[in-house]
Amino acid sequence: MQLYFSTYFSDGAPRVFVLGINPGRFGSGVTGIPFADPISLHTLYGIQSTLEGKQELSAQFIEQFIGHWGGPHDFYKHFYITAMSPFGLIKGGQNYNYYDDPKVFEVLKPQIVAWLQRQLSFGASTTAIVFGKGKNSKALSGLNDVHRWFERILTLEHPRYVMQYKRAALPQYLDMYKQTFTEALES
Repeated sequence: MQLYFSTYFSDGAPRVFVLGINPGRFGSGVTGIPFADPISLHTLYGIQSTLEGKQELSAQFIEQFIGHWGGPHDFYKHFYITAMSPFGLIKGGQNYNYYDDPKVFEVLKPQIVAWLQRQLSFGASTTAIVFGKGKNSKALSGLNDVHRWFERILTLEHPRYVMQYKRAALPQYLDMYKQTFTEALES
């Protein structure tokens, strides 16, 4: 994690925040790096590790998208990927999203707000991108209405959704992501 963050974020420049849901059990729940599984640590970032694990669908998509963008150095000059919730949640052996139970969301909301505010202090654009056109987008919009973090929020399908249900249209989704990320830079 230290190598990743010091390599891509040591300059203090403001970035467009890209917000996923919460750490996944095979991706950032293992690596501590958003949308990175143990395999992409090596293949995308060139980081050697002894972490064991398998490929995670969201990490596969993000690895392809960052490659489509031009690589991690070009990508992370402009963008900072994180998650709405700092906590990876599991229920019944499966990933569980912070918004799946309103009671869980209410309990986690103070930590989510503190988590986001701390990261935003690193330097953030007034535009954000959220992964997840449903509940994740609604949750961020609701919190943003209260805290006024962003002037504009752009929404994309979640990478896992694309890889699980729309893989045949992957080239179109990579282009759609690139168009939206480029739009975020134009604000």
